[in-house]
Amino acid sequence: MKSKLWLVIIIVFSTQLWSASPPPIEKVWLSFQIQAPNKETAIRDLKAWSESKQGFLFSLTDSNIWLRIPSATEANLSAIEKKVLSLGILMNRSIQRTDYTGRIGKLDSDIKVKEKHVSDLQALAKDAGLSQTLVLEKEIDTVQTELEEMKGERRKLIESA
Repeated sequence: MKSKLWLVIIIVFSTQLWSASPPPIEKVWLSFQIQAPNKETAIRDLKAWSESKQGFLFSLTDSNIWLRIPSATEANLSAIEKKVLSLGILMNRSIQRTDYTGRIGKLDSDIKVKEKHVSDLQALAKDAGLSQTLVLEKEIDTVQTELEEMKGERRKLIESA
């Protein structure tokens, strides 16, 4: 008699649902808890399947497997669910969405403002005296550091979605 193993599967992917306005940039977490007859087979099948969808095995523990799977359509949600359900009996399912659209939009506008500020400071530095140039260069360095931090945060949000 085969023993049934508990397997918790959490699938992370981003989705962009198209509409008349710009598409939202969001992270979607699907969580399934299934009872699988063979844990090793389920893990092997899910890993191979996620790789075929340009995804990858994100993390693996004794009772959990995390896969990261990119997605661009709502149809992929049902494909993922269908694959997971083919591996065992569904015990629990949950979905969590985090929308980054507003934060990325704010970062975009803040980045444009900082870039304009840097160019204004650089224009002032061209016509400044030595002491003024040193003060302006220090301010330019500060603003450029803030600008790079904002660009990094934006990049991180997009890559994590």
